[in-house]
Amino acid sequence: MKTRHVRFSYSQAIQLANWSIEIFYNEEDVYGFKFKDFWNELREEIILRLLKPHKKTILHYYLEYVDGFVEHDVRSTLSNLSVSEYEAYIYYEVKLIEGAGIDLQEVDIDFESIINCEHCKKCIECIRFEEFVDFLVSMQEEINPTVINSSFHLLMLNKSFLRDFHEELANCLTYEENDLDFEYPESFKKGNKVKRIRWPAWLKKGLFYRDNGVCIVCRNDLTGVINRGGDFEIDHIVPISNYGNNDPSNLQILCKECNLKKLNKSSLISVYAVPLWDI
Repeated sequence: MKTRHVRFSYSQAIQLANWSIEIFYNEEDVYGFKFKDFWNELREEIILRLLKPHKKTILHYYLEYVDGFVEHDVRSTLSNLSVSEYEAYIYYEVKLIEGAGIDLQEVDIDFESIINCEHCKKCIECIRFEEFVDFLVSMQEEINPTVINSSFHLLMLNKSFLRDFHEELANCLTYEENDLDFEYPESFKKGNKVKRIRWPAWLKKGLFYRDNGVCIVCRNDLTGVINRGGDFEIDHIVPISNYGNNDPSNLQILCKECNLKKLNKSSLISVYAVPLWDI
């Protein structure tokens, strides 16, 4: 089956990924943000994704949550700028939106007039400016799903973050007051630990591609091109025995030998990757 090609928006995705990592690791320093609130507000959607893989993962929901938490929309940003800074910011925002594959109209705003009237919001040029800002806001909303998905693909490469993210989800499961095996008897065991499942083909293909077709521990080729055999197994980064889950962002590929050694005892990851070329 041919893989569909989609638009990515790397500039904004990098920004959102950075916010998501920074907020996650510095929760105490970020006013109003608590990971537990993310769990509580989206509990039902999260639990469904703990049980079995969905293409829209828990990580997608976390990125949406962070994106809504951080005030970075066009109007909020403009309110914190001086009028003389409007032009540079608007052109920057236009470039970001065009970076997502959207062709925008030429910016036809007389910024000098807006500076002279100190953005009175009443003159013709200010009204035209406000209309263009509304247009940018609508375009930003249109590309937001692209930004979220692009950021997801970036964070899926960050195994250290994925491990810590799912260890935090495991903590939430540990302190869950309800007996989830009563709510979801087919998917949870006693003690709020998820049951193992069979993996769908789309997931196997995606993880194999993400991990470059090599065992993440011993780095042996699993494609069958370089080495004979090519069998691989899907491993939980945070093991089910430690309240890990079946969300795609908690999974990686291992060869059979390394998977047997790892068992269910550790959240073993690797920071190695295949470079484009050696330096």
